[in-house]
Amino acid sequence: MPHTYRKTVATLIDGSGLSARFIADQLGHSRVSMTQDFYLGRRAVDGAVAAALGEFAWIAFIDWEGQ
Repeated sequence: MPHTYRKTVATLIDGSGLSARFIADQLGHSRVSMTQDFYLGRRAVDGAVAAALGEFAWIAFIDWEGQ
C-alpha cells in the first residue's frame, strides 16, 4: 500500500476516535510508537486550517471528477 494512502487511512481512523493500538494493528505495525511517530500527526491548532484544507480537497475533487 503506498505511503500516502496508509497515512490517509491512519488519519481517518484516528479522526474517528479509535486508539493508536487499533491503527497500528490495521497498518501491520508491531510497535504503536511507529504508528504514532510516522503516521499520526498533530491535531490542527486552528479550525481555519482544517476548513481551508477541506475546501482545497473539495475543489481538487471537483476538478478531478470533471476530467
